[in-house]
Amino acid sequence: METRKYPTKIVHMEAEQMYRKLSPQLTIDDFILPFSGKLSAENRWVQLAKIIPWDEIEKEYAFMFPSDRGNVAKPVRMALGSLLIQARCGYTDRETVQQITENPYLQYFIGLKEYQLTKPFTPVALVKFQKRFNAKRLAKINELIVAAEAAHQNAPKASGNKPDDHHDDQPPGSGRAPVATTTAVTSESSPNQGTLLVDATCTPADLHYPTDLRLLVRVKAGAAVEFGAKVAISLENGYSRIEKLSWDPFNEAATLPASAESYRERNGCYPEVILADRIYRNRANLSYCKACGIRISGPKLGRPQTKSCMLKAERLVERQDAKNRNAIEGKFCSGYLAEDIKQY
Repeated sequence: METRKYPTKIVHMEAEQMYRKLSPQLTIDDFILPFSGKLSAENRWVQLAKIIPWDEIEKEYAFMFPSDRGNVAKPVRMALGSLLIQARCGYTDRETVQQITENPYLQYFIGLKEYQLTKPFTPVALVKFQKRFNAKRLAKINELIVAAEAAHQNAPKASGNKPDDHHDDQPPGSGRAPVATTTAVTSESSPNQGTLLVDATCTPADLHYPTDLRLLVRVKAGAAVEFGAKVAISLENGYSRIEKLSWDPFNEAATLPASAESYRERNGCYPEVILADRIYRNRANLSYCKACGIRISGPKLGRPQTKSCMLKAERLVERQDAKNRNAIEGKFCSGYLAEDIKQY
């Protein structure tokens, strides 16, 4: 019996992976609108997408999916971008998906290449996105965004300014007033550089039935207690960072050493000056700052001196420190007005 020979066909199979890296960062010129229009470069979502280093964040995000089985995960720009939209606008999960479906600027922000009428994901996907970005990973992403923005601000301008022309702590062109560093008390040979501002506040929460929340005693707020989380932040060159956030009461003075150590990791040295209110000036923090060569604002421990007994240089330093501390108070006011601080 004669056997038939069938032609063989070679099939090349590519391994399916849980995460696929997309093309480089999307620009507004690549986004396709259905009516042959063009996105405005002045839109706030276009400006925000330009600041965020999506490619750098994607390198960290891809390691979360080492398996080659299962459905392909959503890109990091879609996952993180949708969470930023939800936190910035205060939407619910369903409303976030609906707003993205109706708004081409939001679709561009999450990385879609063209406008589509269908939903890019379901509201249930937002719950999974939130689980992937814990507090530690979000803090790392925040540092990547700050570093990318600082590098953009420090880039040489077209007017011919050399990079060596800028020696201020404040990035040039940031639009923020630099915090003056007073060195009348510190030694000129101190290797520490820069100024760090620290403070804490209670985030307001308007609740009709706050029976499940713990009370935070805030005497200076004009009420016996307040409802909401307590947050301690630090401010450096106009960029604020959340050092601790908790629904339980805590003493913000305990966060000062950790804030100074984080400053050292970012800049390679301790801050020359830490501007804080009196609650931070306990014996533990004063000893820590003295050992690290950091000057902390405020009067010395012991019997308070009168204005006549203080030296003129000390009075000038105290007055300048009080002025510079207004910057961190302004950050709290901006958060209250924009209601961004209530979303945490």
